[in-house]
Amino acid sequence: MAELLDRIRKEGPLRSRDVEATTTNRAGWWDWKPAKKALEQLFMEGDLMVKDRVGFQKNYDLTERVLPNNVSTVMPSVEEFAAHMLDQQLRCHGVVSLKGITYLRRQTGLRQTMKELLKERMAQGSLEQVQLSNGEVFFIETGALERRLPIVSKRLLILSPFDNSVIQRDRLKNLFQYDYQIECYVPEPKRQYGYFSLPLLYQDRFIGRMDCKAHRKERRLEIKFLHIESLFEENALTDEFLQAFVSGIKLFNSFQQCDSVTLTSVEPKRFAQPLRNLFVQMYLG
Repeated sequence: MAELLDRIRKEGPLRSRDVEATTTNRAGWWDWKPAKKALEQLFMEGDLMVKDRVGFQKNYDLTERVLPNNVSTVMPSVEEFAAHMLDQQLRCHGVVSLKGITYLRRQTGLRQTMKELLKERMAQGSLEQVQLSNGEVFFIETGALERRLPIVSKRLLILSPFDNSVIQRDRLKNLFQYDYQIECYVPEPKRQYGYFSLPLLYQDRFIGRMDCKAHRKERRLEIKFLHIESLFEENALTDEFLQAFVSGIKLFNSFQQCDSVTLTSVEPKRFAQPLRNLFVQMYLG
């Protein structure tokens, strides 16, 4: 780490590929070479920052040469950090829970500090508490439930498995009755929806998921398995939804640089023919 810092200080920004590997017989892409591990550790400790990227390659430079001078680097207190997290998540999501707001945070005392902060803001009247039918408690800004509902887009959105809206599985299940899990980490015999199924968001509801494969040589997108949630089934065969679905697939197909779409398996099966007909119209009409 010290050698890398000294080299970057003298020679300028550095990528991990610029440092020769000292190990052989690597087990896979996850088995990072020592130089990569050292660069990431220096990044995590704040000695280095990412100056820019070329493709997936990060360019590391000294923090003092990347960070603007007016940015404070003083470590915040646990109280300041808790207030920042609460304000940020309310701004981003509108609703928070004590469990969700400290998700993956291991700082000593943070959970207790957040609990006290929530109580303090409720006492001040800036937050109120709502309890779902399953007993889960969430916090929202006072008066939020009395505001007019926002206009909801009629587009179908195909989300990444790592999208912020789905990354907390318990929150997603509690608020939307949508139990989502990326199954590439699940043994194949136990998978329900596919290796890399993508969440589908239509208007304000998670309506399904689909597992896809892009056949690059054929420039064909295969929807290996499309699943429509049971809570949405009765509303799903409307012209409005079907058109939104096909429009979403067309954009996704273009993003994948494919020229055609095939549908292999659908659940419930009654959706298969209407969708196949629309795909034919989309590319032949």
